[in-house]
Amino acid sequence: MTNRRILLLFILLPCLLAVSTGPLAADQGYEETMERARELRINGHFQESKKIYDTVLERNPEDVDALVGRGYCLLALGSSARALEDFSKAVDLAPDYVDAYVGQAKVRKRRGKWREAEEDLRECREALEGDEEKLRYLAKSAWREGFFRLARRLDREYPPEPSRELIERQNTMYLTYAYDWVEDRDNWRMERTTFVRRARPDLSWWVSLARYHRYGQQDNEVGAGAAYRFSHRVGVSYDGFLSNGNDFLADQRHQPKLRYALLPSTSVGIGADLLEYEGSWATLARLELEQGMGNWYGKYTLLAGRDSNNRYVDTSVFEIGYRREKSYRFRLGFSSGEESVEEGGAAHFSEDEIRSVYLGGRYLFAPAWGVTGSISREWRSSELFRTSASLSVFLRF
Repeated sequence: MTNRRILLLFILLPCLLAVSTGPLAADQGYEETMERARELRINGHFQESKKIYDTVLERNPEDVDALVGRGYCLLALGSSARALEDFSKAVDLAPDYVDAYVGQAKVRKRRGKWREAEEDLRECREALEGDEEKLRYLAKSAWREGFFRLARRLDREYPPEPSRELIERQNTMYLTYAYDWVEDRDNWRMERTTFVRRARPDLSWWVSLARYHRYGQQDNEVGAGAAYRFSHRVGVSYDGFLSNGNDFLADQRHQPKLRYALLPSTSVGIGADLLEYEGSWATLARLELEQGMGNWYGKYTLLAGRDSNNRYVDTSVFEIGYRREKSYRFRLGFSSGEESVEEGGAAHFSEDEIRSVYLGGRYLFAPAWGVTGSISREWRSSELFRTSASLSVFLRF
């Protein structure tokens, strides 16, 4: 009898262990898998992250965490339609899942449908009525996605924790070097250090210090500016610069601007460029029109007014560009304008026709650092004047 009991115990023990430890091991494996997918997504490895979410959803098509995670990967990879399907399914399965609503709003915002995006977040707010913790999380998400009026309203109703951070890396330091190969003259160069502070998505400010070397002389320039967005439609900015005045830089420059979104993907900017050279002012009006189309955009800028010689001048700039979220961007542009040049005294001027073409880009190697750069060529009166190149390394912390 005893031997039979011992034999039965040896037979049943593995089964009992499997039953008792199996779900725990499975849960641990699931948590590790989802955390791995999340880390990959946060660090910009969207394709690898998506593959993990695909595997999870093959086993359980109604896993809302995997649906939302895959939705954000698909959106980053440019598949907005499939991303919206995942987010919408997650909302149906979990009506109080904030990230699912935010994902829907993000897709609609990317398509230029701001009203529908705002409606998604209003529905989310109604679904969360009374849940203060989730409503604070919704406020934080609304800040990050640019729905500033809703975010401010939620902050008033449900004050956030003092330790809340809306932006993970609020400071950016740029180290810039530029070089100009000037035809038949000494070459130019410039070094600049810029610090940018962005503690909130609707507010940023910056300061800079630059040193220019031209014509055997050196000029130092300090700059500062700020930008504020009242809503996703309306924003204002100001940039200002002062130099120690060696003729080739303006003694001071002021650039105020108002931006307004006319349509979901169309914005207009109105401002001015005010420059002072030894007591004489150049006063130029600025008009900017920008049209978005998915990740692509086109932009036109017109500068027109009186220069420091009191002569009428204007410049037109045409630019197209592409932006890839958390990865890279590039832009290609062409400008055409004129500049008055004094010849033989204040009463005699010639008008140089100036044309240029440029190519610029930005690449994020990691969330904490990246590079920006540009190359350009400029012609004056149909003759090549200079070739320029610049490179900036930026650190985010």
